[in-house]
Amino acid sequence: MTSKEILQKADIWGIRAFLLQDQPLPKCSFEDYETYLQRSEQPVFELLEQTFQNAKELDNATDLVSRALSAREDVYLEIGLRAGARLLYQLLYETHD
Repeated sequence: MTSKEILQKADIWGIRAFLLQDQPLPKCSFEDYETYLQRSEQPVFELLEQTFQNAKELDNATDLVSRALSAREDVYLEIGLRAGARLLYQLLYETHD
């Protein structure tokens, strides 16, 4: 799904319809964010350590994975901010009581 498609779904009316259809909430049981991130990243870095015995190769692979994760984080942060701004705009200017 592209960022444009994601932003098109960030619509107050779509959220309203979702809420009114009595849909169950998705299960999100994140402990604190730091623990969640460590637990999800740990297997990746353990695999890298097993795969790359040479310290220089391990550092290079770890750096590449970290840069890729950081780029993904940057993109999704921007999408989240844009979606939030769009929803706020709709709440302030496009809804009527």
